[in-house]
Amino acid sequence: MRRAMISLISSALILILNFITGIIVARLLGPEQRGLLAAAVSICTMIAGITSWSIADILARHLAMQNRPRFDIFGSHMVLMLGGTITGLLSVVFLSGAGLLFLPGTGALIFGGLILIIPCMHFSQTAMGILQGTNSWVGWNFVRVSPHLAYLLALLPFIHFETPTHWIALAYGLSNVAPVILAIIIAARKETTQHRTNFQELRRTAFEALRIHSGRILQMVRQNIDRILIPLVFDPTILGYYVVAMTLATPLFSAATTLTSVYIPRITAELRSGTLQARRRTLREATSLIFGGVIFSGIYALASRPLVILLFGEDFAPGANYLPLTVIIVAGYCVTKLLEAYMIALDHTRFVLIAELLPLLSILISMALFNENFMSFLTFLALTSWVSVAIYISYFFIALRPSIFDINNKN
Repeated sequence: MRRAMISLISSALILILNFITGIIVARLLGPEQRGLLAAAVSICTMIAGITSWSIADILARHLAMQNRPRFDIFGSHMVLMLGGTITGLLSVVFLSGAGLLFLPGTGALIFGGLILIIPCMHFSQTAMGILQGTNSWVGWNFVRVSPHLAYLLALLPFIHFETPTHWIALAYGLSNVAPVILAIIIAARKETTQHRTNFQELRRTAFEALRIHSGRILQMVRQNIDRILIPLVFDPTILGYYVVAMTLATPLFSAATTLTSVYIPRITAELRSGTLQARRRTLREATSLIFGGVIFSGIYALASRPLVILLFGEDFAPGANYLPLTVIIVAGYCVTKLLEAYMIALDHTRFVLIAELLPLLSILISMALFNENFMSFLTFLALTSWVSVAIYISYFFIALRPSIFDINNKN
């Protein structure tokens, strides 16, 4: 319970910090430059995530299995992390040289500071894996919050004067150094070994990481591909409006993610060993959360439109037109996120992996069909997000029927 409360508090703090920095950056840059910055950040974030090997998860698992957890500083985890970092940096260089995915000015932002995201994410994730594997959850949450707080503090001096976009990009890149320093300081207190790895051990670790990382790759692409492609297909200014709408809609998704992290252990325990009454009670709670969340999303979509101008300024007024559809899209993602908790608890991870493809494919298909009308693009995404919900619910009832709906169940 203590660990869950600390995680909830840190997640809420991250949400608040991101909301504040989103407002500050939008007001400092305006729609077009805000769109360019968002595209550049998404390119580096996606590459960093894809080349990370989910090292934190696999390292935490390996350390937790040891009677006396010790991190091998010359082991397979460190080799994979360094290899991923080099691959990520070379990928950016290759994309720049080939002229792929870079809008005019985006490359300068990336090489002017945002490229720091790649090595910093990999090093901090490795240290966070050590903290997870040794049950250092307070330190782990401090590391989670640190880059968001550092970014806000770095932006404060810029508030009262006109700021070039590359300064903001440099501030964002440097803010990613904070979790590296903090994580290394905390993780350095843990025990270490210095045994060199061998090819067999490296291969085993790589294959185990790949099984976990395949799903994460889809998540990273889905979370960033829209910000990368929108300015290429439409316009950076359109992306600026879209980012503002997403900033206002993000609290819904953050709430769903937090609920999922809290519900997965409870759902797992009750589906495996709880009584039929307990399992039905949890299902009713989840259903109530879904209905309540959908109703709240509709009210929020209407009520929050004036917030676009109030918080972000008149320059972002067109973003208010995109907000209702954006909230509908995010609400669909929220419902699927909670249903995913049940799928993960039931160990139906293959279905979750397949279902993760649907939002990604819908973005690509929508851009191909509606590359001249952004409202039509968003409308298609809104429809497909709820088609995904329908697919999840259909499979959800099929998967849960033996454990909850079967009247012959002896529990």
